[in-house]
Amino acid sequence: MHPDLHGFAFDPNDPNVIWVGTDGGVYRTPDASADPPTWDSLSNGLNTLLFIDVALHPTDPNYLVGGMQDNARAYTTDRQTWHGAASGDGAYVAVDPFQPNIVYGSIYPPTIFERNSNGGEGDYKTWSPPDEYGYSNGLDGNDNWPFYPPFALDPNSDGVLYIGSTRVYRSDDRGDSWKPVSDS
Repeated sequence: MHPDLHGFAFDPNDPNVIWVGTDGGVYRTPDASADPPTWDSLSNGLNTLLFIDVALHPTDPNYLVGGMQDNARAYTTDRQTWHGAASGDGAYVAVDPFQPNIVYGSIYPPTIFERNSNGGEGDYKTWSPPDEYGYSNGLDGNDNWPFYPPFALDPNSDGVLYIGSTRVYRSDDRGDSWKPVSDS
């Protein structure tokens, strides 16, 4: 069952039956007193993903990547079949216009910014550097960051990115390091 629950209801005819609404759909357990209870997904046919952002590949019209609220990121290479990538919240995404195998994404602090060099494919580890706190070198974690930090790629300058908190930061090396370019 998806971990983010938004509502639940007890069956009025059987208090052991619970229905749950989550970010991943609807689930039901026939025996809430079981240890642990088993959950059946009742989401077949439901579209339960909330896309925050989508990004297009600069040369491949069939490739898209999307960032989703609490369901990480996904990409497609045929505009039909989506493949899950990363974990947690997906938020904003972009495909590098100079090296389209590199895909970027923002996520809530303390991680803030992530990068993937496999066209978006892979789990959390393929999106973050070894320290597992994203590409945040030079970003001030004490800034007032939005839950989903917006960022932009400079389409005219290879490797140049901008990301915003209460100030704007610039990276000249695809997010390996950041410098503030505005006051807070």
